[in-house]
Amino acid sequence: MAESEATAAIARCIIGPRLPVPAGSSYTLEALRECCWGMASDSERHDALNAAEAILRLPIFKSLER
Repeated sequence: MAESEATAAIARCIIGPRLPVPAGSSYTLEALRECCWGMASDSERHDALNAAEAILRLPIFKSLER
């Protein structure tokens, strides 16, 4: 996964959904993340992307790159 794809995936996780997907739901977790991302404001998306970039700079992720 490219760094920009990883950043976007983590940012979508940060935005939500914050609660587990109910059993028997017709939605997948990824579909709900996309829905939440679509409803997020530009400011929320910007903050989530910044947080995702910070997460990827953590030492544990740097050690996984090797």
